[in-house]
Amino acid sequence: MNIAVTGATGFVGSHVVEELVAAGHAVTVLSRSPGRLGWIRRQPARVMYGDLEHPDVLRAFCAGQQVGVHGAGLTRAVTRAEFLRVNGDGSVRVLEAAL
Repeated sequence: MNIAVTGATGFVGSHVVEELVAAGHAVTVLSRSPGRLGWIRRQPARVMYGDLEHPDVLRAFCAGQQVGVHGAGLTRAVTRAEFLRVNGDGSVRVLEAAL
């Protein structure tokens, strides 16, 4: 199964990717930059670069995927507005891209 994972470079997301790959799924991850990949770079996952701010990148990321796992987001932010912009608006953009 083709599975797209946001938040794959974080603690929870990285373990999700590990389990999905071990189960034989074709995994595509979204990363903001090569420097953020950490151990994910050793996984047989396709990497796309971008973030939740760009609908065109998210549409390309979701294209051809059968399942999406959205785990990207901020756990801390400078302001409430930033937290809502990234976590709320970003989640809406991921959903719209998947649809």
